[in-house]
Amino acid sequence: MRRLTVTLLTLGMLFALRTGGTLYAQDVSADVIAKISDALPDKTYADPQKDRHVLIYSKTLGFRHGSIPTGAKAFQMMGEKTRAFTAVHSEDPAMFDQDKLDQFDAIVMLNVTGDCLAPKNGELSDEEKATLETRKANLESFVKSGKGILGVHSATDAFYSWKTYGDMMGGWFTGHPWHTDVPLKIDAPNHPLTQMFDAENGFDIKDEIYQFAPRGQASFDGYQPYNRDKLKVLLSLNTAKFDVSAGARNDADYAISWCREFGDGRVFYSVLGHNDFIFFNPTVLKHYLAGMQYVLGDLKADASPSGTAPEAKSAKTKVIEPFNGKNLEGWKLKHAAGSNWAVGTAKMNADRKKELDFERGEGELVNRAGQGVDIFTAEAFGDCVIELELMLPEGSNSGIYVQGNYEIQVFDSWGKEKMEPVDIGSIYGASAALTNSCKAPGEWQSFYIDFTAAKFDGDQKVSNAKFNEVRLNGVVVQKDVEAAGPTPGNLGQPEGYGPLMFQGDHGPVAYRNIRITVADE
Repeated sequence: MRRLTVTLLTLGMLFALRTGGTLYAQDVSADVIAKISDALPDKTYADPQKDRHVLIYSKTLGFRHGSIPTGAKAFQMMGEKTRAFTAVHSEDPAMFDQDKLDQFDAIVMLNVTGDCLAPKNGELSDEEKATLETRKANLESFVKSGKGILGVHSATDAFYSWKTYGDMMGGWFTGHPWHTDVPLKIDAPNHPLTQMFDAENGFDIKDEIYQFAPRGQASFDGYQPYNRDKLKVLLSLNTAKFDVSAGARNDADYAISWCREFGDGRVFYSVLGHNDFIFFNPTVLKHYLAGMQYVLGDLKADASPSGTAPEAKSAKTKVIEPFNGKNLEGWKLKHAAGSNWAVGTAKMNADRKKELDFERGEGELVNRAGQGVDIFTAEAFGDCVIELELMLPEGSNSGIYVQGNYEIQVFDSWGKEKMEPVDIGSIYGASAALTNSCKAPGEWQSFYIDFTAAKFDGDQKVSNAKFNEVRLNGVVVQKDVEAAGPTPGNLGQPEGYGPLMFQGDHGPVAYRNIRITVADE
């Protein structure tokens, strides 16, 4: 039997004709097509749950980017190669009429500018105004109903008189101070949408970099939709490696990519896309594929807001490193006898995987065996951010007691499907981890703990201690969780101020690179 083969690109064209919309096409050179083809991802990040249809929309009623044809071609070829979606490209605002829009699962706003759902700039007739408002409402309900939208570069340079669009997209453009090579920081390491980047070393790219700074008072009293309290920031300018003094934000927060939920739908946006060569950069195309699969609903990803930018938080802070890597100076034991804590290096025994092989020396704070005692810092802390790395052998158990009172569980939960309040990343006995991001036993893992201490008015407690955010290996496992009181096994000191304590009576464990950030008063 002969097999009939139809390419996805042809299917996309047929699909567009079925919607009744007008296709947009502009020649892209064979050389550029070859570069795109060489850079495209080989496979999806998640299996499509069904046949997915994507509208690439690029109408401009402001500045028009010359990279639009290349970008459209790249997205179409991406869908064709990976079979993650079928894409059609249009600049016809009629595609946002309800009957046409209903046939898509996601929209790419590809370098749109201005009020791009209007037929033209300037004065509109009453009928044109009514149609524009209907199409705007259709777009809003499209996303809120559970579908997705992906914004490329100047998608934030649009609809300045439509506040809902600014909120949905996540920001409004206020300038592009940089047109050069820039270093990017991976704000959300181990996130499904950033897995293609080197989280430790970051990523360098050359493009036109936008900023999202306060706007003129004439526009919604200076309102700027960009806010880390609403967005999961994925990438940003690395201000430790790059001078951002040309920017207009006081907090030096210059985000590059983010995602968010909007109603029941999903949004992904990236600044990258001014230059043609962005669309044949292999890493950027992987980033956009992951973003596309996220907005389509096929790739699950955490979109919880990032919160205040790290640069802003650290403006008046100091970093304390309580472990010097050489000895136990600055540490105390909960009980005088029975300690197994020592300084050196450890690794999981290759045969007896529940044990650690230990070599005395420098580098790590190691509890060599269970049934020992807890160890804590001589120095006490209030509000703080704790960052550290740890390593557990198979089946082992420890705990990180913030202020000696509130335990973040440390346990070998590798491979467990349902997390309970006794698994790693839980607030022990009170709040299970949101997801299991535990690594295999014997591997080094990282914790980030953003903590606000309980507050008192005299002897009266006025607010509970709160874990603002806890990340295990870069993944959020606790968010805005209050601790009504100390965890069992605590140090027995009053709430509000206390040391960092590690549990040492349950199993072998090693800690290193311990940093505590506190207010510099």
